[in-house]
Amino acid sequence: MSGRAKQLTADTINDNMKNCRYEVRGEIYLAGVKRSKEGKEVINLNVGNPQALGQKPLTFNRQVMALLMAPFLMENEEIIRTFPPDAVARAKLYLKNLNGGLGAYSDSKGNPFIRQEIANFIENETGMPSSADNIFLSNGASECARMLLAALIRGPTDGIMVPIPQYPLYSASIALYGGELVPYYLDEENGWVLDIDELQKSFDAARAKVSKGAYGECGLRGGYMELLNFDDKVIGEIYKVASINLCPNVPGQVALGLMVNPPRIGDPSFELYKEEKASLIESLKRRAIRITNAFNSLEGVLCQPTDGAMYSFPRITLPPAAVNAARERGKAPDVLYCLELLEETGLSCVPGSGFRQLPGTFHLRTTILPPEDLFDKIIEKFSTFHNGFLRRYSGSSGIRAKL
Repeated sequence: MSGRAKQLTADTINDNMKNCRYEVRGEIYLAGVKRSKEGKEVINLNVGNPQALGQKPLTFNRQVMALLMAPFLMENEEIIRTFPPDAVARAKLYLKNLNGGLGAYSDSKGNPFIRQEIANFIENETGMPSSADNIFLSNGASECARMLLAALIRGPTDGIMVPIPQYPLYSASIALYGGELVPYYLDEENGWVLDIDELQKSFDAARAKVSKGAYGECGLRGGYMELLNFDDKVIGEIYKVASINLCPNVPGQVALGLMVNPPRIGDPSFELYKEEKASLIESLKRRAIRITNAFNSLEGVLCQPTDGAMYSFPRITLPPAAVNAARERGKAPDVLYCLELLEETGLSCVPGSGFRQLPGTFHLRTTILPPEDLFDKIIEKFSTFHNGFLRRYSGSSGIRAKL
């Protein structure tokens, strides 16, 4: 058997799989994994993974999850007295509505009780009616996006308009399903706002051509989507596709329920919950300001305010020598920058080319999630590396300058 040629090879697999790229876990990430195996320090700034970077989970959520994972604990009076009564009550309520507990399958749309919690949340937040029947739970928001893209894309003449910079989930999924990504560029100089003229230009060009954390429970994958104004038969088809995976993971569904239905005023856990959440949000605000200011203090770096996500996306003006050196190595210039950043500092970021960017510009993406007591160290590493990088490539050729 060992002498037989393999039937499934890189040449025979689906071309769409080969064409999709996901740089968040791409070359830089894999180089970081290798570095870590060698016993060297790696600070993973490539993904929004709060608890991997030291963020503590919200106490109430974990108390409820602990009781659901081990419901026999609620049979021991001595143990149960160590939990606040509202956490115990919530765990019992979920157990009542989870047929078989966390270890059993749910409906393919997700548990009806949790879907109703989400519908109530939507109504309270928007003032608009919401039906649990229109809500699908999933293993993270990415799964919802992929499910809808699979429904939308029929072939290579179907274009999906995507704002640039984009999250690589979209470009990878569109490629995987055989569609065409139609980019339109956000206005970086004005805080990444949408330019309607740019949107129209991209739309017209595409027609001519073809005629996405305070909670941070990334390990508890949970997401939802509400389908409004969809044809009932289309919803049925989407339900059929969701059924192929049987159901989203049930612990993730509960995590969603806890997110949209937290302790209320007067509940025993409310004050601690409020304090933990407020403290976390204020810390994220401070970190966002610090990292933005740090980037903007560096020569040739421009970073818009970090106010819409857990990431900063600074634009870096790279010396011509660095651009030439990258091209000689067959790499995008910001990939070279990020590789050398990792090699010298252990900081693992994502090159802007993985998100697409305006031609001729270079960026990197970094999360703001490391704990505040690490920020001085991270900022110092960024600053020292960047200044050294500029010195090394200060010439006009592709050859690194000698220090």
